[in-house]
Amino acid sequence: MSGEVRMTEGKAFQSVVAWLSLVRNLLALIVTGAAAIPLLLVWGRGLPTWVLQTLLIALVFVLGALSGALIALLILRKRDAPLGYRWLRLERTREFDQVNPRRQRMVSHITIQARRDNVEIFQDLIQWTGAIKPRQSILSDGHSLLPVEIPGIDGWQRYYVHLGQPLMRGDLAEIVIQTEFIDVSDDSAHWISKTVRETILNELVLRLRMGAFTPPKTQFQAKVSDPSKDASSILKRLDVEYDITTGDVSVKIARPKVGRRYGLAALPWTYPADLPDATLGNATWPPTHLSAAAPAER
Repeated sequence: MSGEVRMTEGKAFQSVVAWLSLVRNLLALIVTGAAAIPLLLVWGRGLPTWVLQTLLIALVFVLGALSGALIALLILRKRDAPLGYRWLRLERTREFDQVNPRRQRMVSHITIQARRDNVEIFQDLIQWTGAIKPRQSILSDGHSLLPVEIPGIDGWQRYYVHLGQPLMRGDLAEIVIQTEFIDVSDDSAHWISKTVRETILNELVLRLRMGAFTPPKTQFQAKVSDPSKDASSILKRLDVEYDITTGDVSVKIARPKVGRRYGLAALPWTYPADLPDATLGNATWPPTHLSAAAPAER
């Protein structure tokens, strides 16, 4: 299992991109209109005073209307966050067991900040492939994974975390989610990725922790891509941090852009032969089913 899947943009994701596009267009119109005022004053010197005044009043009125629309959009967007928080930071690590690297876990540290009082629930999406679900659990103190499964978008499953004590406006919380799985695939690429749907204000960190199985730095790549296009598309290459002592390989992105997928991969890399048996729930190695699950991204 590669740790990354091709994602089709769902309606919620498309609405975020459309909203950002609308905001950018309004800002462009406001800036253009403001720049037109001094040009109008120069160009209109030969016009009758009343004509120039009428044009200026009309331009100021249009600028006021555009500014009002922009402010209304920002307010509505803020109110449209039903759970009342924003993402500050995401650190995600895919860790390989040192006895049998096919047994793995993905740990996500998510830092959020409440935007209103009494925030109690965090929600996100997860997707897996194959016939067996991965095992998901909460590692952060005081938090609990709610036993609710609600279909998400395009095969993604929505999950909920109760934060224990309600957050007040401005409060921070770090949610730590662990997903364990056994990878029975023979893929030569092992990815960890994040498609950014909500603004992450500070930083996104993606890490592969392979320990003694870490290949040379030349076998790692990190990239930015457009999730609406082919999975092989590359918008930008990213620098990889390689720690030969710990076997950690990571990429750090400050203020990642909404509508982009960020990924880090060991490529190519295949599992060693003759690995010992491994069991996780009803998933085993060697496999007793046709396929087993591994998480894609959340």
